[in-house]
Amino acid sequence: TNADGTTVPTVVSSATPLATSCTIPSGGEFPVGTTDVICSTTDAQQRRAQCVLQVTVSIAPRLIGTKILAFGDSLTEGEVSLPARMPRAVETQSAYPTVLQTLLRERYLTQAADIVVYNDGKGGETVSQGEDRLVEQIQALKPDALLLFQGTNDVNGGVLTADQIATQIRAGISRAYRFGVKKVFVSTLLPQVPGRQKAYAAPGVLDDVNDGIYYVADREGAVVVDAWAAFNPQKELLIGIDGLHPTADGYKLLAELFRDALKTHFEVAPAAAADSTSRITFSR
Repeated sequence: TNADGTTVPTVVSSATPLATSCTIPSGGEFPVGTTDVICSTTDAQQRRAQCVLQVTVSIAPRLIGTKILAFGDSLTEGEVSLPARMPRAVETQSAYPTVLQTLLRERYLTQAADIVVYNDGKGGETVSQGEDRLVEQIQALKPDALLLFQGTNDVNGGVLTADQIATQIRAGISRAYRFGVKKVFVSTLLPQVPGRQKAYAAPGVLDDVNDGIYYVADREGAVVVDAWAAFNPQKELLIGIDGLHPTADGYKLLAELFRDALKTHFEVAPAAAADSTSRITFSR
C-alpha cells in the first residue's frame, strides 16, 4: 500500500517491466452513458493479460433556475390546524416551501447551495388583495419560477365567484411572465372536510374554481399542480381538525407535488445535457 492509501497490484508469474494501455487512456473523455474500456498489460516476455472495465457517466440533474417564489395565503405560510378555542399558529418548518427547499437541494446537488424557495404566504389574504404584493415581490426577488396557491379565502368568504377567482389568477400568471419569471406553477385548491370548523366552501364551488384554474393555466402557459386530486382520496388524514389547513403530512405531500412538477417542467433538458463528456482518471 502506498503512503496515500492506494493499493499497488501484485505481479504474479510475469517478468518486469510491465507495459499497460487502455482503449481510452486515463484522463480521456467519456460520453454520457456506459462505455467499455479494455486495458491490456504486456510483460518483458511479451505475455499479455487484459480486463474490461465499464465506465458509467451520469448527468447530475439541474434546474433551469434556482430562485423560487412560493406565493399564497396561510396554506403557503404554513398555518397549522388547531381547535377553535386556540389562537392561530404557523409552523414554518412544516410549511410546504420549507420542505420543498430541502427536497430540491437533495435532488439538485450541484446547485444545492444556490437553491432557495421563498415562503411568501400571508394568512387571510384573498387573490385580489395579493395582486399588488405579488408584483412587488417578483420585482424585489426576481424569482426564476413562481408557485401560485391562491383562492381559498375567496371561496370561504364568498368574496368572488369561481370565474372571478380564475380571472384574478390568470392576471397573476400574466404579470409574472411579464416581469421575467421563467415558469409559473399554479395549484388547484385543496378539498375541505365537511363538518369541521373551517370547511366553509359550498358544494361544487371548489370544483368550479379548479376547472377555472385549469382553463386559465392552459391559456397562459402555466403548469397545473393538481393538489385537489392528490389530497381528496385521503383528505380526512391530510387535512387537519379545522377541515381546511393541511397536517404535517399534508404539507409534505404539497411539497412533493411541486417538486415533481419542477422536475418535469423546470429541469435542464436531458437532450442538451447528454452532449457533454467527462474526463476520468484511472488509478492502478
